[in-house]
Amino acid sequence: MNSTTTINSIPLNIHSGIARPVVSVILTIIVANTLLLFHIPGVSFGVFTLYLGTLILVTRKTVPKCFPEYGALALLLGSALQTTRFLSLSNFLVICILLFSMSGQSAHQSISKQWVRWFEGLLSPIRPIGALFTLQALEQQLPPRKDNGISKLRYGLAVGFPVVVFLFLFGWLLSSGNAILGKWNSSLLSVIAGYLGLIEFPTMPRFMGWCFFAVIALVIVCPPKASLLADWLPKPWKELGVNSGKLRMHQWVASLIALNLLFLFSNVTDVVYLWFSQELPNGISHSQYVHHGVYALIASTVLSASLMALLTQHQKLISHNPLVRSLALVWMIQNLLLISGVYVRLWIYVDAYGYTPKRVYVALFLGLVIIGYALLGRAILRFKDIKWLIGANLLLVFGYFSTLQFFDIPKYVTQKNINLYTAREIEYPAPLYFKQVGTHSLPYLISIYNSPQTVEDEKQALLDLDKQRKRLVAQDKTTWRSFQFRDHKNEQLLASFDTAHPGLIEK
Repeated sequence: MNSTTTINSIPLNIHSGIARPVVSVILTIIVANTLLLFHIPGVSFGVFTLYLGTLILVTRKTVPKCFPEYGALALLLGSALQTTRFLSLSNFLVICILLFSMSGQSAHQSISKQWVRWFEGLLSPIRPIGALFTLQALEQQLPPRKDNGISKLRYGLAVGFPVVVFLFLFGWLLSSGNAILGKWNSSLLSVIAGYLGLIEFPTMPRFMGWCFFAVIALVIVCPPKASLLADWLPKPWKELGVNSGKLRMHQWVASLIALNLLFLFSNVTDVVYLWFSQELPNGISHSQYVHHGVYALIASTVLSASLMALLTQHQKLISHNPLVRSLALVWMIQNLLLISGVYVRLWIYVDAYGYTPKRVYVALFLGLVIIGYALLGRAILRFKDIKWLIGANLLLVFGYFSTLQFFDIPKYVTQKNINLYTAREIEYPAPLYFKQVGTHSLPYLISIYNSPQTVEDEKQALLDLDKQRKRLVAQDKTTWRSFQFRDHKNEQLLASFDTAHPGLIEK
């Protein structure tokens, strides 16, 4: 008998049984508990990233075979190292995408399309809701009885798992609302902790953290079977408007004409009243016209792109029709003019109030939308379908976040605002600004104190510096797990300022 078999698309040794997933789960819980739980994330997140990447390679016993796989490994290493500089949302998203796509790549070798294998990996952490699919993958590794019936151990796992989960969940909830039950449960947990040799039984947040990382480990070591999407995605997608071609074409023509006229009116008003600063009609203030509705305009451009993407999936009678394509391209140009109007609004914001990370991110997002429209134009002109368009845009978005994670936007914003404040082009920043830039508020406040516009600004800078100082003390980021070079450098700047101005701290 061959000593290997295939379960859930993973080569498994039947003699290893349940040992590998159990060891992986226990080790992952220990590593995560040491590095991440109840610590401010920093360099420890990068270390944990490298641990999970190693776990994927070790448990699969596979090596990269092509450039995309080597590229993913290199980007994963770069993203892990980036956490030592600073951790951001972009960094977190890129790491998650890379880890799970790498897991799917090595776990579903039977799937011919590489991008489908990656997609299955991205889908794997979502599918085991309540860890039920993961439990199924785990129990399937237990040896069956000789008569091919279900083993008692496997049956006991299947029955006992939901019982334990429900008892723990509802026991915690009821104990929170019933003081007597809560006291009894605390006593019971203390007894259990004593038998296990623990100082105290883990708290509910810590236990839930252990469960979360256990599921992550099981998803990586024993991912669910390939979904139905693995068969459906590579096949040609159904064309739209097949049974009502003439009617659907007339609907598109009429809709595109109406939308082009509507967008034309909006763009003309922007050119007249926004770009050339003409006097607004009575009853409409400058604030209403410039400062309101930016996100609505952005949503309008994204919705427009989505509608035109649907056009590419229609049958050739519609998608290849010269009139429909011409109207769609004109609508694209109108959307690009609309995006230009949003850029002008953003610049008016910056000119009046200075830079903020949110305004910079909106500008970068608009740049992403413009590139997306370029891909949409290629799809219309080259007769690409919606599958190609979605794939190209997913790569575009991933490339956007992969690049953005290495740029310190709050630092760029702060340096710009320091120059603007020094030149007296903007006033003292609002409190919300300091929350957005984090520790970069320290050099900004020190700069304001050294070159204040007014005496009130000097006093307010000292007050805000004291707030930042107390916040840093409360966070207690002295542990190496929370180290980020960006924050360390700014905190050193504050320490130098306090040393040079010893009397200010007492004030």
